[in-house]
Amino acid sequence: SDSHFYFQLGGLQPATNYIFKVRCAADVSPFWKWSNWTKNISSETTEAAPSGLLDIWRHINSGVEQRNVTVFWRESSEFRANGKIQKYLLSWENLEDPSVQRQNDSVSASQNYTISLDHRSYKILVWAQNRASVSFPSVIIIPATDKNGEVHYKEETTDNNTEHKIYISWKPQSKFSQYVVEWCNQPTHHL
Repeated sequence: SDSHFYFQLGGLQPATNYIFKVRCAADVSPFWKWSNWTKNISSETTEAAPSGLLDIWRHINSGVEQRNVTVFWRESSEFRANGKIQKYLLSWENLEDPSVQRQNDSVSASQNYTISLDHRSYKILVWAQNRASVSFPSVIIIPATDKNGEVHYKEETTDNNTEHKIYISWKPQSKFSQYVVEWCNQPTHHL
């Protein structure tokens, strides 16, 4: 007869080349008789959507009327491309004025993008895309500033500090769902 035996391997990684060999055993009492191994059989699993999130950060050059926000990204330690990344998708939206249309663009070669924004707050999203699909978006919030590029928060406090920790708190605003805290070392000069 012209029947075939099928075996399905599970738990394999997407977009990965695997090499297999097969051999058979016949029950010839009292021992098993094994065939020779086949030649190598090569097969690749298909791509899957990228998993995990991209690391994302930004640099802001403030001007009088607008800010140039350069968004940077890279693969985080938890990110898996699950194929070849073809491009990165970007989207940004004004958080203060819902009537302003969301903007979109894509980048294929680099891992940064510069956006000209006014001084209102914005949400920027970045996705990685391969042939199968897109990753979950990484999100960064660009806070609103005054014309001098200064960010103003209401009721910001730094109470209960210790020698190893600084506790920062502020009154949340309903239009924000995430916050970015930036800090730098500022040496204290003793007299």
